Amino acid sequence: MKNVVIVGGKRTAIGAYGGTLKNTPVVDLGAETLKETLKSSGLRPEVGNECITFAPDKIRHEGQVELETRYYDYDDSLQPIEVDLVYMGNV
Repeated sequence: MKNVVIVGGKRTAIGAYGGTLKNTPVVDLGAETLKETLKSSGLRPEVGNECITFAPDKIRHEGQVELETRYYDYDDSLQPIEVDLVYMGNV
């Protein structure tokens, strides 16, 4: 990897187990978070070629996190682009 740039970070809303976000798909939350990160950074989506995301291991083990470029092409306002997605969980 060359010319690494951290454009910023955002997080999803915090909710209680079984609360108001229980019916919101994880990919919807991821797409919205990514969209807001790009918006606040002023970068166009096509300039990036790798995305690093974080989700707690508990969510990953329950199979609720999909590790693919779906975050990028799920939301119509984000243009589909091919990127490598790196997942980071609790250490």
